[in-house]
Amino acid sequence: ESVGQDGNAVCVPASQVGPGTPNRVAKFRPDGTHVGDSSITDDGTNVVTTSRVGIGTTPTTTLQVQGGVSDATTGNLNVAEFIGSTSANIKATRASGGSAYLGVDANGDAYVGSFAAQKLRLFAGAQERVTVLSTGNVGIGTTGPQYALDVTTSSPRATQIRFGEGAQSGGFLATLNNG
Repeated sequence: ESVGQDGNAVCVPASQVGPGTPNRVAKFRPDGTHVGDSSITDDGTNVVTTSRVGIGTTPTTTLQVQGGVSDATTGNLNVAEFIGSTSANIKATRASGGSAYLGVDANGDAYVGSFAAQKLRLFAGAQERVTVLSTGNVGIGTTGPQYALDVTTSSPRATQIRFGEGAQSGGFLATLNNG
């Protein structure tokens, strides 16, 4: 027996149950009377300690999703969508502390970061490139910015910062010569 959408038990005759695929989670087919395989895979291990779940794939991590739906407006492939009445976010938390968020607030503004005294780090080319401390200090090329904007380079070439509009030749170019 299983539980139907109305909370009542549902008995499915054996003639309406397909042979099934090992480790595939069963689901009712569109006709509502037959049970078949879903696109969700459970690796069959102990659910409490090592279970992996795959949607559209056989999982190699705790949760793995393959495929998605193409967004008609942007053309981007949407793998997951989280909808909340006032805000929605994805939260990652370490068991020993520290959390990060990616979401949309009640005003529809996007955000990324933490809500505690943790720094935000942005990586490019497998290296930390930008650091934002909980004090608001921003570091480019440094992981411990001491100023509101702290730009550091280890390059023997000059560090240049351009302030301006439009074409590369306009605006003000600040140069610090390291050599």
